[in-house]
Amino acid sequence: MKKIFFVMMSAMLLSSQRVMADELYSSTYYTGTAYKDHFNVSLLIADLHGRDTWITTGLVKAYDISNPARSLTIANVYTWDQDGNDFPSHTVKAYSKMDGAIVILNNSYGNPVMLSEDEKQYMIWKTSGKFLLPSVDMDIYWGPEMAGSVWTVKFEYDGDNKKSHERTLCTVDCRSTMGRQALNANGYTIKRTSAKTYSFKTPALPENNSSNEFVKGGQQHQAWYIVKSTYILSDDGKTQYTTRDSVECAMASIEKGINIPKNVGNFRRVDMEIEAHDVYKSNMGSFKNRRGKGEYYHNTQIFKCPDIFSRVPEPGSVTASFDQFNKTVAVHWAGIKDSPYNNYIGKTKPYIYRIRTDQNGTPLSGEPWSYRGHLNEDVTSATMAFTDNGMIEFNQYYK
Repeated sequence: MKKIFFVMMSAMLLSSQRVMADELYSSTYYTGTAYKDHFNVSLLIADLHGRDTWITTGLVKAYDISNPARSLTIANVYTWDQDGNDFPSHTVKAYSKMDGAIVILNNSYGNPVMLSEDEKQYMIWKTSGKFLLPSVDMDIYWGPEMAGSVWTVKFEYDGDNKKSHERTLCTVDCRSTMGRQALNANGYTIKRTSAKTYSFKTPALPENNSSNEFVKGGQQHQAWYIVKSTYILSDDGKTQYTTRDSVECAMASIEKGINIPKNVGNFRRVDMEIEAHDVYKSNMGSFKNRRGKGEYYHNTQIFKCPDIFSRVPEPGSVTASFDQFNKTVAVHWAGIKDSPYNNYIGKTKPYIYRIRTDQNGTPLSGEPWSYRGHLNEDVTSATMAFTDNGMIEFNQYYK
C-alpha cells in the first residue's frame, strides 16, 4: 500500500507543473493606450515557464482605418535570450522603422532610451513578480507619415513555434494638433515708426508643452508671418506697388523694422495682407531644420488690413488774403480734400510757414522759411482761419 501511495503522489506533483509555455500566444499580455500625441504599448516577448518560448520577429504596425490596405511599420522588437528565468533583466533587440517617429523604451536598464534606426541590443527590467514573463514597455510618438488619419495599431509577431500571430493594441487619431499650443496668430502689431518705416511685431511662439526630453529634441514648433504691403499711388487705385516681407517667430516676441520703398513716393494709402503660418514638425533625420518637410500640421490664417496707416489730412483748399492797411495776411483752411481714402490722423494742427519769392513763386536765394504759427483747432471739415500779423512789405512776393 505504501508503494502505491508514493506513485500516486508523484503523478500529482508532475501534473501540477507547466510542461510547456503558452502565454506568448495569449492576448492578455499585449495592450496599447492612445494619448494626444503618442501611444503606449506593453508587449510580452518571451514566456520562460517550462519550455521557453520567445518572439523571433515582432513588428508594431499601423493600419489606416479609412484605407485598410495602407499600412506602416513603426518599430521592430524581438528576443532570443533564455536568461535563466529568475534574473530581473532580459535582453532584446529593437529599432525604429518610421522616419520621424520617436520610440522610447521605458523599461530599459538604467534610464529610458530612444530607439535608433539601426538595430541595437538593449537590456530591460522585468516587471516585479513576473520574472518569467518579460515584456517591453514603449511610448511611441508617431512620425509625420501618420498625420491626418486614424489608425489601428497592431503587433504582428512570429514565435519560435514558426507560427505568426497578430494582436490589436489600440486606435490612434492623428488628425489633431497633438495637444500642442497654437500660435496666437492675430497677436501681431503694426506700428508706423517714421515717414519711411514701420515695424511688425510678432507674438511669442507658444511653449512646446511636451514634458519628454526626447520629444523636445525631436519635434519642433515653427511659426512665421508673410507681410504683403500694397501701396496705392493714385486715387483711382489703379497704380500700385507691392512688397513682401517675412518675419520669423521665436520664444520671445520679435519686432522687425520694415522700410517703405523709396520709389512709392507720396502714396495714397497702404493695404496689407498678413499671412500667419503655424507649423508643428519632426526635427529628426531627413526632416531636421528643413521647412516644409516632416510636418504634422500646417495651419495658415490670413488677415486683411485695408488702409492700415492713418495720414496727415490735406486741405480742401487754402487761400490767403492781404490786408494792405494793416499789412497782415489771413490764411483760410477750407475743409479736407475729398478722397476715397479718409483714414486721417484725428488730431492734427497745421503749422504755417512763410518765405519770400520772386514773381514766379520761386524762393529767393538764401531766404529761409519763417514759422508764423499754427491753427488753433484740430483739422475738421469746417473752414479754419489764421491771421499772420507779421509785417508784409509792398512790392514783394510771398509764399
